[in-house]
Amino acid sequence: MRGSRLWSLIVLMTVLSHAATAQETGGSVQAEARFGRLTQSQDLWSGPGDAFRIMRRVDAGNLCRIIGESGSYYRVELPDSFPCYVHRDYIRYGADMVGTITGSVVNLRSIPGIEGDYAILKVERGDVLFVWEPKGEWVRVVAPRGAFGYFFKSSVEPVPPSPAIEQEYEAVRQRGHQLWIDQMTAGRADRNVAQEKQGLKSRLDELEKNAAGGFDGKNLAQIKGEYEALLPSLTDENDRRLVEARISAIDTLLEKQQMEQSFEDREARMRMREERWREAQKKLEKQRDSNKQHSPAETPAIPALGGRLNVLGKVDASGSRIVLRGGRDENNPLYAITCPDRRFKLKDFAGLRIAVKGRVEKIVIGELPVIAVERIEILR
Repeated sequence: MRGSRLWSLIVLMTVLSHAATAQETGGSVQAEARFGRLTQSQDLWSGPGDAFRIMRRVDAGNLCRIIGESGSYYRVELPDSFPCYVHRDYIRYGADMVGTITGSVVNLRSIPGIEGDYAILKVERGDVLFVWEPKGEWVRVVAPRGAFGYFFKSSVEPVPPSPAIEQEYEAVRQRGHQLWIDQMTAGRADRNVAQEKQGLKSRLDELEKNAAGGFDGKNLAQIKGEYEALLPSLTDENDRRLVEARISAIDTLLEKQQMEQSFEDREARMRMREERWREAQKKLEKQRDSNKQHSPAETPAIPALGGRLNVLGKVDASGSRIVLRGGRDENNPLYAITCPDRRFKLKDFAGLRIAVKGRVEKIVIGELPVIAVERIEILR
C-alpha cells in the first residue's frame, strides 16, 4: 500500500510539474529533461522574483534539473534532501516517519508559516511524504519529486541531456535521500536515548520515594541490586553520586544485619549445645539409677584410661559430638567417639551400625567416655 501511494505521488508530481512548466513557458513543454549547472554561487528562490523568499544559497558547480522558465528565472526541481513544511493538521505519520496527507489540497511551503506566498508544491489527500521532524504547528518533510524553486538564468549554464548527466543527477538525489535516512536514524537514536534517560530518572525517583522513610524492615539486598542496576546507565553526575551514596549506606546496614545475625546464630548454637548436654546428663543419671533393671550390655564396662576395647553401636552425628548408641533399644548413648589422626570421617558413618576398635582417651564423671577410633567395621 505504501509503495502504491508513493508511486501515485511521483506520477502526480510529474503531471503538476509539466502543467506548471507549460503555463510558465507559454504552453511549450520540453520533450525531454533539461539540465543546468550553476556557473556561480547564487540564491534559490521560492518564486520568480525578489519578492519571494530565498530558500538556500547554492554553490557553483551544482547540477539542477530545469522544469520551466519564467522571465529571467529557471524553474528547477528541488533535490530529495531539501526540507519543506506542511501544517500538522493535514498530515498523519507514525514511528516509521512516513506521513500521509489528510487534507484535500495542501500546500508545501519553504518555511514553517504562511506569511507570504511560499508554496512550492500542492499535494492531495493520500499522498505519501517522508517526515523529517515536527516543528511546532508544522511538520518538516523531505521535498518530493516535483517540488520546485527558482534560479537566475544568468547563473545557470544549460547542459545537454545524456546518460552521464542523468546518472550524475540521480547520484545527487540518492545522496540527498541517504542524508534523510542518516538523520532519521540519528533522530531515532536520540529519541531512544532520551526515553531511556527518562525511564532511568523515573525509576530513580521511585526508589528515592521508597527510601524516604528509611530502610528498616525492607529487603536491603533487593534494593541494593536495583540501585546497582541503574548506576552503569546514569550519565548525570549528581544522580551517580546519589546512587553511590545509597549503595554505600545499604552496605553498612547489611554489614550490621550480618553481625547481628551472626551473634544470634552463635547464641542459638550455644543454647542448643547446652540443652543437648543437659539432656545427655539426665539420660546418663537415669541410666545409672536403673542399672539393676538393664542388661549388662546396656552398661558397658569401662576399662582404664588408655585401655583398648571393641564396642558395637549406631553412629549419631546430630550433636556437637559424635556418639555411639546401643543398649537394649539401641538408642542409649554409650560412648563419644573421635578420630584424632583423621583416618576416618566419622560423620560419614552417621546412622550406620559399626564395630569400633580403639582406646579410651578420656573419662570424666558425668560425661560419656571418649574413645579414639583406630579401626571401624560397618555391620550389615
